[in-house]
Amino acid sequence: MDSITEFFTNGIINLMDAAEKYLENPQDMAGLESTLHQTVDQFACSFLSELLTRCNDEIKKKGVRKNHYDVVRTDERQLLCSFGIIRFQSTLYKDRKTGEYKYLMNQLLGIQPHEKVTTFAEAQVLEEAAGSSYAKGGRAASPTAGISKTAVKDKIHRLQFPADPLPEGGKKKVVDYLYIDADEDHVALQFHDHKGDVQRGENGYKDNCQMVKVIYVYEGKTKEGKSGKRKVLSFPYYMSGVYSGNGNEELWNRMYAYLDAHYDLSQVKKIYLNGDGAAWIKAGTRYISGLVYVLDEFHLQKYLVKMTSHMKDSQCDAKAELRAAIRNGDKKKFKELTKTLSEYETADSGRERVLKAGEYILDNWKAAGIRLTYGKTLEGCSAEGHVSYLLSDRLSSRPMGWSRTGADKMARLRAYIRNGGDVLELVRYQRAQEELPYAVGAEDEKILSCHEVLASERERLKNGKYYECLNHSVEQGVIKRLSIAINRSLYSL
Repeated sequence: MDSITEFFTNGIINLMDAAEKYLENPQDMAGLESTLHQTVDQFACSFLSELLTRCNDEIKKKGVRKNHYDVVRTDERQLLCSFGIIRFQSTLYKDRKTGEYKYLMNQLLGIQPHEKVTTFAEAQVLEEAAGSSYAKGGRAASPTAGISKTAVKDKIHRLQFPADPLPEGGKKKVVDYLYIDADEDHVALQFHDHKGDVQRGENGYKDNCQMVKVIYVYEGKTKEGKSGKRKVLSFPYYMSGVYSGNGNEELWNRMYAYLDAHYDLSQVKKIYLNGDGAAWIKAGTRYISGLVYVLDEFHLQKYLVKMTSHMKDSQCDAKAELRAAIRNGDKKKFKELTKTLSEYETADSGRERVLKAGEYILDNWKAAGIRLTYGKTLEGCSAEGHVSYLLSDRLSSRPMGWSRTGADKMARLRAYIRNGGDVLELVRYQRAQEELPYAVGAEDEKILSCHEVLASERERLKNGKYYECLNHSVEQGVIKRLSIAINRSLYSL
């Protein structure tokens, strides 16, 4: 290929010039790295451009093509890859049977006619967009070019996700306990159904809050590292998305399907569900048999503090009495304590705070009792932290507005990545879902075998073209220049 010849005649010379310049000033490593990147990226773009053009030429020559398709014209096509922009020839054909017009190179490359980005570059875009912003995601496509943030948004919105993975070998795990934590993040919407439909209530706040849910299952917690000061979840699996309306049933059914596929549920003693008492979380007990709902320690402690914060030196004693009443299942005692604590507050707002906190615990009475009674087999809920870095870090920690689709797809994408999903494989999955125009009339014959292109290149290599280039481009003169530069650099030390 001419791109290889060009690289060995000029590219290597440029690299050696850069090396010589660097040795004159060894502190400027950044300049050398920049030149290396530019030279290698340029070569990669030239190589890919030439390779794809050669493939297009091979399609033209094929007898199968000549029997079924007539040449209409040859266009130049552009694709953005991770090295930059590649330009290659793509020929438009007319199917003799159907009269359809097709670019057969699209079938070879596995891309849609409108596609502007290669699979690898798109994976880089999605990975960056999931961690920072649409704008930065667009710039991550390649070092020399990018795509607009609107194009990135469209790619996010169109994402389809594969089914949850099955266990390797199909063998189910046997465990004594499983734990499910559930929580949500509150995301600001730009609009509900169309722009301008967001209203402000009597309190002055906009009615544009959207709940994004997250649930995850794990087998317990293990100590991390030798010190064991920090615990990590054992074999966690995350599910996230908007799941509004009937979607809540879909979410819990999806979790049950995952549990049933990966665990022998008949051997599990208990499945604990940690949550803050939200109705959508409690609903999980209707979809997963034997699920035990438990009020998480964070919210239990939060409302006990609300009930006792005004007690000052007696706060610890007051909380201990409340916990004892909950642990013993003594609602009467708990109500009496709530009333007494409210009477110690002088302000109406303080009394209301104590009474509302008491009502919250009474609404989750059984779940709070389980939390305090079965502490040995329960794990502390870490949902607040997971919501923070899985959702809030991208969706709500900075001022931004979302559409429902955007918030849903972004939450699913971040959960997919958190589960160890390969973004490149996700992009390949998108390509597989798209139906490409099929080469009618050539069902039993390949339009082009890539081995034919390789065979052609090997024949050119055999004729000595590249070997000659290698022998004459990297010659002794270049090596001598580098040796002189090194000596000069050493003498300056």
